[in-house]
Amino acid sequence: MSYVLERGGAGISRGGDKKQAEPEMELADVLEGIGDVRITGHADPDIRSVACDSRKVAAGALFFALPGAKTDGNEFVKHAIERGAIAIAAGKARPAETDPRITWIELPAGKERRGLAQAAANFYGRPADALR
Repeated sequence: MSYVLERGGAGISRGGDKKQAEPEMELADVLEGIGDVRITGHADPDIRSVACDSRKVAAGALFFALPGAKTDGNEFVKHAIERGAIAIAAGKARPAETDPRITWIELPAGKERRGLAQAAANFYGRPADALR
């Protein structure tokens, strides 16, 4: 199973003149409510998408390196960065060889999936609230 989460475009295109605006959200807003995180690198980049599959990462993405039963998402951090991820969220400390321009969000171990769920809710404007 793989996911990439992107918000819809905010701009309106008429007659092909204007390009749709890239949706962006400050990292602090994406991480709101996640709790005890340690951030190293660029403090507050603008995030354009949230992904947990490195094959789906695009420029400006926040990549969640999730532990799994068969593979560990930390194995795909380098691939996510090569594809344009500007921020990595993981339950492990920042590796020394990580490019200093990359924002590293260290999540409490075992809380990576909860962090992804909260980040996705924040990025999309909490769509589940509309169901109440």
